Amino acid sequence: MDFESTASAIPPLRQIISITFNLLSVKSLGFGRVFRYHKTVPKLKPSSLSTLLSLLQPLVKGELITDPAILEQYSTDASIFKIQPSLVFRPVDSQDIQTIIKFGLLHPEFGLNFTPRAGGSCMSGGPLNHSVIIDTKAKMNRILKVTTQAATVQPGVVYDDLERETLLINRLMPAYPASKAFACIGGMVANNCGGEKTFHYGQIEKYVLAVKMICADGEEYLFEPLSQSELQKVMARSDFQARVYRELVSLWRSHQAAIHQAEPLTSKNSSGYHLWRLFEKNIFNPLAVICGSQGTLGIITEIKLGLVTPAPHHRLMVAFVTEMSELPRIVQAVLQDRPESFECYDSATLKLAWRYAPELYRAAGFKSLWQYWLSFWPELKAWWKNGKPAYYLLAEYGAPTVSLANARAKAAAHRLEPFNLPTVLTKNRQQAQKYFAIRRESFGLQRRHLKQLHAAPFIDDCIVNPDKLNQFLPDLDRLMKDEGVDYTLAGHIGDGNFHIFPLLDYSDPKTIERIESLSRSIYQLVFKLGGSMSAEHNDGLIRAPYLRIMYGEAMYQLFKAVKMSFDPHNLFNPQKKIGVSFSYQRQAIRRS
Repeated sequence: MDFESTASAIPPLRQIISITFNLLSVKSLGFGRVFRYHKTVPKLKPSSLSTLLSLLQPLVKGELITDPAILEQYSTDASIFKIQPSLVFRPVDSQDIQTIIKFGLLHPEFGLNFTPRAGGSCMSGGPLNHSVIIDTKAKMNRILKVTTQAATVQPGVVYDDLERETLLINRLMPAYPASKAFACIGGMVANNCGGEKTFHYGQIEKYVLAVKMICADGEEYLFEPLSQSELQKVMARSDFQARVYRELVSLWRSHQAAIHQAEPLTSKNSSGYHLWRLFEKNIFNPLAVICGSQGTLGIITEIKLGLVTPAPHHRLMVAFVTEMSELPRIVQAVLQDRPESFECYDSATLKLAWRYAPELYRAAGFKSLWQYWLSFWPELKAWWKNGKPAYYLLAEYGAPTVSLANARAKAAAHRLEPFNLPTVLTKNRQQAQKYFAIRRESFGLQRRHLKQLHAAPFIDDCIVNPDKLNQFLPDLDRLMKDEGVDYTLAGHIGDGNFHIFPLLDYSDPKTIERIESLSRSIYQLVFKLGGSMSAEHNDGLIRAPYLRIMYGEAMYQLFKAVKMSFDPHNLFNPQKKIGVSFSYQRQAIRRS
C-alpha cells in the first residue's frame, strides 16, 4: 500500500542532527522493560524548561510554545478536567515528531511524555498532559490523497474539510461524530468514534485501512492488516515493530478464550484495547488495538480511511414518545425497516433548542427566526394530543430512490400506530435538518451558554442493548433524582447509546463527590445490564479507573501488557486508559 511522503526538505544543520539521531539504536538508549504505570507526570521547572528549549529548538522545524496564555488554552478540552502542559509543540511533519521523541529518549532527565492533540473536542480528557502536547491540527492538516476507494490524510484534518472533498466524487467516510465541524481525523481514530450513521455503517475502526505511527523507539512504522505469510515476514525482522507483533501474537494465543469472553455484547464499544479483533478471518490486524488507543501506544502521523457511496435520498420519521415503558418495543418496531440512523433527544434538550433559538435557527438551515418557530407546530400538536413527550425519536431512511426512502419512512410510522404515537414525516431536507441540529448542538449550546451550572461529561457515553431501555432509563432517572441533579439526554437510541450530561456547579465543594457517586452507581447499572461505559467517547482520564471493574482484573492485566509492549517507557499519553488512580483523577477535575 502506498503512503505519500510528508517529509519536507531539511536544512543542512538539521540534516546532520537527523542523521546522528537515526544512528542511535534502541539498545544504546538502555531501552528497558520496567513500566511506570502510576507515574505522576510533573510540570517542568522554569530552569529545566529553559535548558530543554535551548537544546531542542535547533533540532526541530515546528513551533515550541511556552506562552502561559497559549498553555492555558491547551489545559482543557470538552471534558471536566484541567491540566496545564509545560510545552506545546506544533510539528511541521512526522520527522519533527520523531526528533522530539528521540530527544526525550536521549534526555531522560527532563522526564518528557508526549500527548497528541488535534481538535481538542474530546470529552474524556484524552489530550491533556502536564508535559508535552503535540498539536497536529496546526500544521499537519493536509488531505494527501482521495480516490473513490479511500482517503489518506494527516491527523490534523478537520472532518468537515475531508467530507467536502469526498462528496465531490460522491463518497463519504460515514463514521463521523456530532462535532464533525471541528473534530479532527486523528482524534476520531484515537477515540474510535461513532455518530449518527454508525447504527448502519459502524464505528471508524471499520474504515481505518492503515496508519503510520511513531513508536517508542522514535521510528515511524506502517500498521495495516496482514495475512499470515506477511505477518511472519514482519516478525522475522529485528526492529521494534517486529518485537511488538511477536508479543501481541503470543498474548492472543495464550489468552484467546478470556479475550473473546471479555468482548462487550453491545453494537458499539470504545473501552479498553480491542484484543478480540486482533485476528479475524485469519488476518492479523494491529489496527484493532491502535484504533481507540487515545495516543497511549504511539503518535499517529498518517491515516488511510475507506469510503462508501452515500445513499442519494433520505426521509426522516420523527416519533414523540410519552411512555418510557414502551421504548424497547417502539425501538424494535422502527428497526424492522432498517434506518440509516436512529437518534433521540429528551424534553430538556428541546427546551434548550427553544431557549437558544436565535443561535440555533441558522444551524438548522432556516432563513429567519420566525420560520424556525413555525417549524415546531408538529411538536405543539403532539403536546396537545398526547401530553408532553419524554423523548423525540429520529429515524432516517436512506435509499437509491425517493420513492423507496419515502416507503421505508412511511412503513416505520405505520408500525408505530399501535402505540398511539404522534409521528411526523419530514417533507424536505430543511425540516429534517432542524431535528438533527437540535440533536447535534445540544452539548455545544450548554457549554457556550450555561454559566454557573455546566453540562458535565462523565457518564456521557453509556450503552446498553435496546431491549434493556425500560430498565436502564427509569433507574438512571431515579439515581439522578436521588442526587438532586438535573440532566439532559440525547444519543443514538438504535444502539442504546446515550450522551447524558448532568448539570453541575464546578465551584461547589460537593460536585466532585457527586461525580464519583453518580459514576459508581450508573456504571454499576450499565455493567449489570451487560453494557459498556463508553460506546464512542473512550476511557481517557474520566473512565480509566473503572476499566478494571468493567472487564475484570485478568483482562485489565492484558490491557497493561498491550500498553507495555508498545510503550515500555510510558512515553505516550500517561494517565489515560491504563494506570489511572481515582486520586489523580480527582485532582485534575476543574474547580470553575
